[in-house]
Amino acid sequence: MKKLEQECVKINGKKVLAIGNWQVFLKFIEFVNKMVYFSSTEGTDGLVFSSGGRRIFNFICGLDNDVKGLEGFLEEAGIKTALVPFEEVLLSGMEALVILYFWYVQRKDFSFVFIDSFDAFYHTFLSRAVIWKLAAERNIQIIFTSHNTSIISNRLLRPDCYFILEDNTIQPFCDLTNRELKEAHNLQRMYIAGEFIGNK
Repeated sequence: MKKLEQECVKINGKKVLAIGNWQVFLKFIEFVNKMVYFSSTEGTDGLVFSSGGRRIFNFICGLDNDVKGLEGFLEEAGIKTALVPFEEVLLSGMEALVILYFWYVQRKDFSFVFIDSFDAFYHTFLSRAVIWKLAAERNIQIIFTSHNTSIISNRLLRPDCYFILEDNTIQPFCDLTNRELKEAHNLQRMYIAGEFIGNK
């Protein structure tokens, strides 16, 4: 009789013994259970993730590195912090960054993150800073949407990491052109000139 492989897998915080072909399925369930979605345009209302329903600022204040971690995160993005009543001066762009930080400190709990309109309230330099920070993460898949063509650049991501979502289809730039895309290409100019629209 063939000995079946056994492995313990965590599902919803409980250890489950995976035997044989069930291992792949249980790992898939574990991956799906660690998926998360958020939108910068929806604000902090109803944002609970794994914080047990506490308000976002209470969650941040309860972290080991407290508000200092948030200050460091903001300063890394080029935003100087000061002693002010934070919630009273919270504008849309700052709120979107705080939501991102709220997710970011919990990133080890997630396998896949979808961020809709991630930069709706950001200036281009901030959008780029956020992409660089997220692209440096390992062991997590991150998809974000944007209408900002200024962030289309080989310096940020490879051409096969940019997609166009149109008419219920999604395709990477590299599949939408007959050219061999090189690092020297200006992807933003190519996009604006229509290079990635209906060329294949």
